Amino acid sequence: MHTSSNSYSTLNTHMSENEMARAYSSEMMLKELYLLCETSPERIKDRDRRHRQHYLLKRIWGSNYRIPLVDPTLIIDWCCTTAAWDIELAIEFPNSKVIGIDYESATVASLNTSVKNFSFQNAMIHQGETGLNVIENNQVDYIVMRDVWLVNCPVSKWTNLFEEVLRILKPGGYIEIYEQDTNYKSVGPYLSILEGWADIFYEAIKLDRNTNNQLGSLLKDSGFVNIQHEYKELPLGEWPEDKESKETGYLQKDFTERGLREAKRWLCKFNNVSEKEYTHVMTRALDECEDYKTYIRSLYFSAQKPS
Repeated sequence: MHTSSNSYSTLNTHMSENEMARAYSSEMMLKELYLLCETSPERIKDRDRRHRQHYLLKRIWGSNYRIPLVDPTLIIDWCCTTAAWDIELAIEFPNSKVIGIDYESATVASLNTSVKNFSFQNAMIHQGETGLNVIENNQVDYIVMRDVWLVNCPVSKWTNLFEEVLRILKPGGYIEIYEQDTNYKSVGPYLSILEGWADIFYEAIKLDRNTNNQLGSLLKDSGFVNIQHEYKELPLGEWPEDKESKETGYLQKDFTERGLREAKRWLCKFNNVSEKEYTHVMTRALDECEDYKTYIRSLYFSAQKPS
């Protein structure tokens, strides 16, 4: 791990900004985060945001899962982060085994070992590992993935991951994916500036903004069947008139702001923007969401391994 940090320092020293951008990757970004001290403000904020996301997704979609899950024996949460979802599923299905897979530093502060049918499996996700190689064929009833778009770019990583998932699922087993569209809708001028900065960074890590919307096609191409795709439009802010949407908008805007603050270090780096300018644009962008009635789509996919 220390070597990785040094190699990135060397990269910064001997390469121009444009060359560094071309050599950058999502793995490098995650290494920068995970190599930080466990108690660093950045790590604490990341875990807190992930924990809040669990409850936001549960509110948006109405439950922890949407497939017909009956007497499962093995459930996997891939990139489990704080493992809040895992603990709830383990309690709901006490006769099943629930495994959370992630890089240990992403979740260790939240692990609850008192739930006996939950276990954590460390995998160097930020180095391209899936952790699924140790699972035997045809063993898993259900695997869930939530907000894993960053670790799965470029798109070839999704394809490789789906091949592994298809191998370990039982015939008829399910995969569920919860993602967020990376394109905001009905944006104002300041959010447009932020989106332009994000485009530069996404290009560096080889992220296609439309990939999340195309996961259904990728699942089909990988051999899955009974593919379902739904989305819900979420307001950014309290501009809706009905109470429930207003509350959801408040929570979604808060979650978005936390993500934008975490992204500041990278968006500033790749756009040669000062932190002061970034914070100013971000604040104005969030404020104008109320006037422009900005929204974003929460995406859902499910599919089965052929019986």
